[in-house]
Amino acid sequence: MQGIQLQFGDRSGQEAKIKAMQQVEAHTYPGWNDTALDAVRLAAQKHREFVSDHVWEYMPTPNPQDDPQLEPRAMGAVMARANRLGWIKPTQVFQPTNRVASHRRPCRIWQSLIYNQIVEMPEPQPFKPSGSLPR
Repeated sequence: MQGIQLQFGDRSGQEAKIKAMQQVEAHTYPGWNDTALDAVRLAAQKHREFVSDHVWEYMPTPNPQDDPQLEPRAMGAVMARANRLGWIKPTQVFQPTNRVASHRRPCRIWQSLIYNQIVEMPEPQPFKPSGSLPR
């Protein structure tokens, strides 16, 4: 039996996270990320706190199961981008998701930093990891 190589540490974990987010984004169609970001903006403007379930309600196709081309985990990369834009910040509180396909998994509650404010959408851009990893 061959041994299993485990990697530990901040660097390998951060690199894996960035790679996974890039792969997920690559499996969405052009324009989806900006549409999803706009949905996050709308949810954050209308709710003091919200979960990604609320964001799906603002999407043209709210149920990812209705769209076979969509990678449902892509919303995570969009939420991270909204966080980097200063629109939302994560809380340490979770609640079960209402999305049937997600089987009541814990879903982070996000705090809006733009509640009841007018905020313009940024220029469309491809996903770029925040900062580079030190070598």
